[in-house]
Amino acid sequence: MNKSIRICKMKKEQISQYMDNLSDMVSNPKYICSKCARAANKKHNLCKATKIH
Repeated sequence: MNKSIRICKMKKEQISQYMDNLSDMVSNPKYICSKCARAANKKHNLCKATKIH
């Protein structure tokens, strides 16, 4: 998957297309998006990432 695509900005078609990659990206979340509350392992996968304490 293109790392420049943020989980927050993904379209419905992209979600189903990259389901395997997504499960790896969110399996052990360390960040949460302060805009839409999605979670991810790495900061660059979210648009407004905030570290989970």
